[in-house]
Amino acid sequence: KRQVFFLCHALLEAHSLKHITRCFSQMGRPQCDAALGSKQLCDLRQPMLEETEEPDVEPLMQGPSEVRPRRPRISAPHGSWQYKLESALEKKFHLSERGTDVATEIRAGLVTWVTMAYISVVNPMILSEARADPVLGPMSFRGVLIATCLTAAFGSFCAGWFANLPFGLAAGMGLNSYFTYGICSALGVSWRVALTACFMQGLLFVVVSAFGWCSRIQHFAPQSLKFAITVGIGLLQAFIGFQLMGVIKASPETLVTLGDIQRADVCLSLMGMLLIVILMMADIKGSMLVGIAAVTVIAWTTGIVDAPTEAVAWQGSVDELVSPPSHGIGSLWMQFDFDGYFGNPQVIVASLSLLLVTIFDTAGVQFGIGFRAGLLGENEAL
Repeated sequence: KRQVFFLCHALLEAHSLKHITRCFSQMGRPQCDAALGSKQLCDLRQPMLEETEEPDVEPLMQGPSEVRPRRPRISAPHGSWQYKLESALEKKFHLSERGTDVATEIRAGLVTWVTMAYISVVNPMILSEARADPVLGPMSFRGVLIATCLTAAFGSFCAGWFANLPFGLAAGMGLNSYFTYGICSALGVSWRVALTACFMQGLLFVVVSAFGWCSRIQHFAPQSLKFAITVGIGLLQAFIGFQLMGVIKASPETLVTLGDIQRADVCLSLMGMLLIVILMMADIKGSMLVGIAAVTVIAWTTGIVDAPTEAVAWQGSVDELVSPPSHGIGSLWMQFDFDGYFGNPQVIVASLSLLLVTIFDTAGVQFGIGFRAGLLGENEAL
């Protein structure tokens, strides 16, 4: 009775719908439904919803069904080419429905590119250590670097253009280590055989995704497992980041130990990380981009790292990048070894392991990013 009285009193005397929404959140929806009934509760709220503007209240977790459409926010003058461009982007990507605009998306894309750039170097560093092929030798660092950049660009474009999802796709930092050390080193096969295992795993993943089996497996996975996968991926990337920063290093006794934190570059890295954390806690837009730019400028001006002498540098010709005899992407293109793959049952099992890791890895990433971006629906699906 007290709850019903409190609710009616708020409906009569509240001056804004924002206050009413706060009252609902404090009381709890199940209690309101039990005290008043869902139908009467909606009947009470409907007149106020029609006469009052939208509440300036953001839920903690909202899916696509809970995001209210907003008017397109186009700042360019009407009739200009900027206006036409923003209108086309609004029509294609439905920016206003997700509470964003072109400027925000450009800033977010730039931050995503900067934070993903390390993969283009770390991935070839790991894959170039794979067991060499008797004929072609080891994997080309330059070829893997070019392939990593091209596949990341293609995957991210497809995710944005066809699926309208703000996801940046690139090579996985966990599976590349399994490729080098779990398949090539442990099973004693060359990188061509391991590359064939990845190719077969990719075909199987396309099949299970096309028939909906991947979505069913992800649907039946418990929420705790999805959170665990998301946290595990974050810990792995944090571990790689601390290793590249020099905060941690390998140790024969404890496997991992503290690095030399008195070095200037390590101290600057820690200060940059602390700056990003402070900016994010202060809800500063582009906090990661600001932190990365600040650390970069300080490192250049203090001489910790050498500043680049050219903005853009191109080494070699296009033929050297794509021709098979060179160390470009042509040395890796379609270099499969099906005889070595089908002749080794352990490699076939390894490709199935890659498939399972990819399915649950995808589920965890989709859940984690979708949760942060407010893109999850009622069934926790995108």
